[in-house]
Amino acid sequence: MGCGSDRILSDGKRGVFHPDNFTFGQPVYLSRLYATAQALPGVIAVQITKFQRQGNPSQGL
Repeated sequence: MGCGSDRILSDGKRGVFHPDNFTFGQPVYLSRLYATAQALPGVIAVQITKFQRQGNPSQGL
């Protein structure tokens, strides 16, 4: 599992999407996803192509 997991990782840390990392109504910032991905060894660049609330149709952003 990578850091984008919703589980406890092999090093004992929570994956970025682990439910205990969030509280109800807390916003999810795209910058955190970029920072997490860029912190991985060997990652040179990151391009997120879709970022939207689950279950909502895209609004072209």
